[in-house]
Amino acid sequence: MIGQLSVCCGQDEATALKTAYEWWPNAGLGGQLSQELATPAFFEQASKTVREEDIAESVICGNDPQKHLDALQKYIDIGVESIYIHQVGPDQEVFFDFYQQHILPEFQQAMKTGA
Repeated sequence: MIGQLSVCCGQDEATALKTAYEWWPNAGLGGQLSQELATPAFFEQASKTVREEDIAESVICGNDPQKHLDALQKYIDIGVESIYIHQVGPDQEVFFDFYQQHILPEFQQAMKTGA
């Protein structure tokens, strides 16, 4: 099984949430709506109904390592073998630095201890 986790790493949660809302509002579309829209114009129209609160429910925003680790653990707990982590927004360097410093070491340690 392969899973996808959308995140937006940033200086703080509020800034990351605003970035995710601006760059990936379709993450807040409910149900099958995001699977059934036929054209980009329809996505744009539907995304106008999305609020920041909707994005906060589907995108892990900010730089709290525990929030990211908890979200990843949910995938691991259901047997997902590969997790694609989608960084929302233009600042990919912040994402790579954050995951290199705070997330990957936790997984490396868990692999060493067999946890």
